[in-house]
Formats: sequence, structure tokens, C-alpha cells
Amino acid sequence: MYALHHVQLAMPPGREDEARQFFGGVLGFGEIGKPSELAQRGGVWFRAGTLELHLGVEEPFVPAEKAHPGILTEDLDHLAERLHAAGISVRPDHELPGHRRFYVDDCFGNRLEFLEQESVSAADEPRDAEQRVRDARDRLEGDHDLWIATAQDGQPWLVPLSFHWTGQALLMATLRRSPTYRNLSEGSGARVTLGHTRDVVMLDGEVDLPERLPEDQAAATATASGYDPRTEHETGYVRFVPRRVQAWRTAAEIEDRTIMRDGRWTVPI
Repeated sequence: MYALHHVQLAMPPGREDEARQFFGGVLGFGEIGKPSELAQRGGVWFRAGTLELHLGVEEPFVPAEKAHPGILTEDLDHLAERLHAAGISVRPDHELPGHRRFYVDDCFGNRLEFLEQESVSAADEPRDAEQRVRDARDRLEGDHDLWIATAQDGQPWLVPLSFHWTGQALLMATLRRSPTYRNLSEGSGARVTLGHTRDVVMLDGEVDLPERLPEDQAAATATASGYDPRTEHETGYVRFVPRRVQAWRTAAEIEDRTIMRDGRWTVPI
């Protein structure tokens, strides 16, 4: 085995024109003909570069929301602009060192990943303040997990939690008996970090433990965390409002790493 011949995604019957509009019109794939013995089954095939992507009819149809192809591109930003212009939501992700990437759903709900490899020079070149703010906000909006550090009697406690970002606050849920919840209920401060060691976003802020949240926030927090304090009374909410944010990737960015002070981004976006 030495290469992939093609990747296949499922689609509902009778919607080939929608596939052509999305994969051809928006993404820029070229359509290729199906063999005559296969054409009667429906579906449509595409090619871009050396990649072949086959859309095959499946009944009953269920979109692939987790399994997905990862497609390399040479201009991720231009592709994101085309998707935005078509009204398609782009979900940035920063968890793969050496690559920039985002996720989208195709016209049938199948998950797609697009990646661009970072050059060494691009990865090491310091970003300006505006770009750092954009990248940090993309991470807050696109990531799902963080590290939160608390302490009690001089003993630090660092754990991963999943979160929902409202635009102003990070919302989490965890067990009330956990050291993290106990430390916060007894007055511990908290520091939150997102990203890996080559792309750090570090937040300091104000924490409270609300008994209730607005319904939309409660539902989103339950989905993100796997805990639902509305029905699971052994769990509780954690709300973290950033007051200071620092972001850096390499030593060259350490000097100007603060991108939020007193709850305000240093560069409005």
C-alpha cells in the first residue's frame, strides 16, 4: 500500500446539483465522470490536484459529523474567505503543530478539514498585535478544551476542562466535589491556558460559581462539558471572565505578549 486512490463521502439521493454547487462552485473542485456502470447509482465525483473525492448515495443518509477527510491547501485564508462569502461557517482549530487548519460542514452536514502547512519562517516570524488578537479570539471561538489552574494552601491543582465561550466569558461545568470547584468556592484565583506550548493563550480573570445560567448558555455548556447542573445536582457551573490575556508562539513574541488588559483587547477587532 502506498497511496489513497480516493476518499468517499455519503450524500442523500437526488441532490447531486447541491454537491456540484458546493464542491465545484464554492471549493473549486472539478467534476469527473463516473463509469457508466456506476453512474446509475447516483452521486458525483470530483478532483482537485491529485485528490479524488467521491460522493456516493446512501439510504438512509446520516452525515459524518466526526470521521472526515483532511485536505491540504496552499492558501487557507483565501479558501476561508470564499467559504465566508458563501455563508458557510468556518471553525478554526489550532491543535495541530506545524499546520493552520479549520473545519467546515459540506452541504449535507459531512465534516471536512482543510489544512495548510506552516513554513518554518512563517511559524517563527513574530505576529503583530492585531494578528495575535485575531488568533486568540479564533482559539476561544474554535477550541473546546482548556487547562485551568487553581490552588489551596499553597498546593497547585491543574486540570483539563471543556468549555463554551460566550464572547465575554468561558463557561465550564464540573463536579462540586472536585478540587477545582472546591478551591474556587474557597476563594482561589484561577489561570486558564489554551493551546500547545508553541501557541499559547494564557488568561487571568475573575471567577464565580453561578447556580444558574441563561438557558442557551446552560445548554451550550452541557454540550461542551458533558455535565448538566440543571439536572445533575452534584455538578456546578464555573464562569471565568478574562481580564488579562497573553499570547505567544516563540521567544520572539514574549516581549509584547499581553493582548488584553483590564478586560479590553489591546487592538479592537
